[in-house]
Amino acid sequence: MALEDVLEGFNEYIFNEIPTHLLRISDRMIMSREEIKQTFQPQMESITEADIEKETVRTEREASMRNYQSKTERQDVIRNAIRRRLRFAIFSHRWLATGEPSFQEVARRKEGMDLASPEYEKLWMLCQKAREYKCEYVWADTCCIDKTSSAELEEAIRSMFRWYRNAEVCIAYLGQTSSTADLHSEAWFRRGWTLQELLASRKIRFFGKAWVELSPDSRDGNDKAEEEMLRHLREVTGIPRDDLAAFTPGVTRVYEKMIWASKRKTTRVEDVAYSLLGIFDISMSVSYGERHWAFHRLMEIIVQRCREPGILAWAGKPSPYAASLPASPQSYLGLDAATAIQLHLVPDIGNKITGIRRSMRGDTTSTMTKRGLQIKLAIVDVEMISPYKCDSGRTLPGMHNQPLSSFVDDIDVIFRPKGKKGILGGVAATTCLFSWRPFRHWALGIVDYYRTSRNNKGCLYAGDEYLCLALGQCNRADSHVRTDFEGWQKIETQNILTISCKKNLRTAVQTVWLWRDDKLLSLDK
Repeated sequence: MALEDVLEGFNEYIFNEIPTHLLRISDRMIMSREEIKQTFQPQMESITEADIEKETVRTEREASMRNYQSKTERQDVIRNAIRRRLRFAIFSHRWLATGEPSFQEVARRKEGMDLASPEYEKLWMLCQKAREYKCEYVWADTCCIDKTSSAELEEAIRSMFRWYRNAEVCIAYLGQTSSTADLHSEAWFRRGWTLQELLASRKIRFFGKAWVELSPDSRDGNDKAEEEMLRHLREVTGIPRDDLAAFTPGVTRVYEKMIWASKRKTTRVEDVAYSLLGIFDISMSVSYGERHWAFHRLMEIIVQRCREPGILAWAGKPSPYAASLPASPQSYLGLDAATAIQLHLVPDIGNKITGIRRSMRGDTTSTMTKRGLQIKLAIVDVEMISPYKCDSGRTLPGMHNQPLSSFVDDIDVIFRPKGKKGILGGVAATTCLFSWRPFRHWALGIVDYYRTSRNNKGCLYAGDEYLCLALGQCNRADSHVRTDFEGWQKIETQNILTISCKKNLRTAVQTVWLWRDDKLLSLDK
């Protein structure tokens, strides 16, 4: 008699954990989930308690090898038993410029298909390699998604990380590579979607030109189990070895993950955001045509869930929809490795207290509101030293009714803390005249201060470097500035700002709203 919890787990796995369609290798037929269920139903009905016992022993042995100490749950054992029987391989590659076989083409199995053509050759080679892993099914983004169905396409995008994780193996085809020495020039490492595919896969096998194995000595046919291959991947991607071997998705280490993504490009603007959904373990609607709004929505969700100050370690043009959010992953570039380590934005290898220090810093209650990002910052009043000696908000001689860009692009200014001589150092910022010209008062908002038991106080320690934001404040009494907001606003800078502390300092923490004031008008009008 079939085990009821096995059949329940099987149904859940079929309709929630595997792709909408798979390609059956034996007859090259596209199979739906319902068809796959019917095929595997007899195998699931034959699973006995003895099989569950054997699977429990195997699961516990594998957990001990990974140093996992948690108790093995029956539902996890059943899931593993189902996954071992329902094996499928998944494909990672770059699309050919000449096109790839579509869902409709493969489903129709058109007579006269040229199976030797480059677009079909990849697909059939995938099938051959998959069989070496005892897989009778494969999934490829070219032919296993019905892209005429917006619902199916959206489900695929939102579920892709999970599908790659549940696959028996990811077959990665690097068409420009002959050996591991060529990896630095391989375009696969510069594409947006392949980052998720690399990190999500439990087991991956890399093939180069002519489908030659790039690491023939990999243990169990898994390049993630080969230290030499992991070293090559780390050098090419900048991703730590442990993340390459076993990545955990989530809204932690946002700065690091954005740096990884900043090195990659996508054809569609929206895919910059969509290709990161699984990496951050985020689900949001997919709407091609929204352009940069997609990344803005992604960042809003990350900000709501993230509790790390490093999410604000960016510079340059902000999102068109909020001055407190970056425009793209490239906004996070700019810090050298040593400074990033000092700010605890990336792990200091060998330093076990890095994570502890990171958890003690900054506001963990920040949230997006209608006024913008609400966050507690350690506010330091500053004076600004710039090449333009004029009152803020006043028109410079000869500039009336002329665009500022005709006079100045980016300029270097110094923000010097008031009353903190010998305690806090000055901060150099590269910014444009228009960014700071409307404001009468300036401040630096220190993001990653150390929290204390008193909510309105933060601590800065001698010898440490801190992440900070340049802030400006308008005066509504000025007739030449029209704004509905009197609080601090984030000033756009082209470099990520840091401030050094020379003596221990306990300073006030203030709640501010970082927003984009669309009513702030040009002073030259």
